[in-house]
Amino acid sequence: SVAAKADLGITSRSEKALVQRLADGFDGITTAVDALEEKNARARGIEDVQESCECYRDEVIPQMSVLRAAVETETAVEINTRRFGDRLAMKELVPIFKRYAELGGRFVTVGSDAHRASAVGAYLPLAMDLATACGLTVVTFRERKRIEIKM
Repeated sequence: SVAAKADLGITSRSEKALVQRLADGFDGITTAVDALEEKNARARGIEDVQESCECYRDEVIPQMSVLRAAVETETAVEINTRRFGDRLAMKELVPIFKRYAELGGRFVTVGSDAHRASAVGAYLPLAMDLATACGLTVVTFRERKRIEIKM
């Protein structure tokens, strides 16, 4: 209730600030996963073995620390379907989400990152299948509470 929140010092302003911090954190993780995807694709595309190993050492492995942080805080990472129409992109995404699960990650959200009405919900069933294949639980959030999506 409003009175109970006031007793705890929770104001509309503090709630908005908390929601903004959560959104910023989620955006940061999504950005980090995208960066990891790009670095992983770059490393896989290098034919010279030594150069490829250096790319994994210098770029891919350090970027994985973000996934480890998400695991430790039980933060859901996003499966974003915006590039699911590209087979190569799918091939690059699977190892990232498998690695997240191997590190102990459990939760993902699914989004289509639509910039036009026709793209809303594009490839969502495929994203759900990816989550299942990686042993991840698809969730959503309502009133800052994680809710499992039954598949």
